[in-house]
Amino acid sequence: MGGRIKVIGVFEPGEDWHLEDEDGQRLEGALSPVAHLVASLVGCSGLTMRGVMDKMKIEHQGIVIEGIAAISDERPTFVRSISLEVSAPGACINEAQFASILEMTEKYCLIAQTFRHGPELILSAKTIP
Repeated sequence: MGGRIKVIGVFEPGEDWHLEDEDGQRLEGALSPVAHLVASLVGCSGLTMRGVMDKMKIEHQGIVIEGIAAISDERPTFVRSISLEVSAPGACINEAQFASILEMTEKYCLIAQTFRHGPELILSAKTIP
């Protein structure tokens, strides 16, 4: 099996959030292209989920989303799957409510919907005189 890339989003109540690697170190500076891909889904999902929970007036101590990209070992290589594991410490909700929040998060997250619908990829080239 191929490698994996893990990106963790930590979304504090309010406006603050940041990304970490699997060792808990803040991700700053340049990321690999795959880490950018995972980070876009983690970031969009976390901000969307926080918005959904705020709208529902659900208090929490933050949201943590671990995003893992499984990379194929085939050539050319590609991202086989991206999985998200979500936790919301301190949120007073049951499993059914959390499932509903996850469903709304996926529905309203632009990046999640983009993955679901598989955008058309258009490559073009320009010659420079």
